[in-house]
Parts: sequence; structure tokens; C-alpha cells
Amino acid sequence: MLPVPKVSNDNVERINELAKRLEKKGATLVIAGYPIADGKMTPKKEEYVRFQEELEKAVECEVISDFTDYMYDYKYFFDTKFHLITEGAKMRTVQLISDLREWKGF
Repeated sequence: MLPVPKVSNDNVERINELAKRLEKKGATLVIAGYPIADGKMTPKKEEYVRFQEELEKAVECEVISDFTDYMYDYKYFFDTKFHLITEGAKMRTVQLISDLREWKGF
């Protein structure tokens, strides 16, 4: 089974530090969903929901996506669990644009 990421203190510290540096420069750091290969080797959606909730509590920037919206069938991946084929990349782009529009209030 493919593991659900862990929220580590090191990563949280790096994300929060980056958010502060970007804010000083007038930018805003947000966290969006990433492609999750969805099939029989994938943990249940509830595990990703728990991961997202833990991440949202830990970081000092906004998580703008529902990570389960980024779960795509294995057929949309190329060679690893992170590399999408063209059709999968288009699906992820449409979802990301939707998340950004909602976050910005468009």
C-alpha cells in the first residue's frame, strides 16, 4: 500500500518559515492538492482527510484544496505515483484552477 504522507515538524517549520519570508515580499503561500494515485493500493480517503486536517492545524498558511479531489485512477499516471499523463495533468490543472478561484472568491 502507498503510504499517506506524514506531517513532520521539520517540514512544518520549513513551510512556516517560507510563508513568513514570502509575506515580507508581498506574496502569499498556499498549499494545494497534489496528484494521488487512487486504486487498490491506495489508503482510504479518510486517511488523506486526517493528513490534511493535521497539516492545516500545523502550518501558518492556508490549505486551499480538498486533497481527496486530487485522487485519480492509476490510468492517469505515467511511471510513478506523482507523474501524470497529459489527460491526468489536465484534470489536475482544472481542479487547481477551481481551488484557486474559490480561494480568491471568483
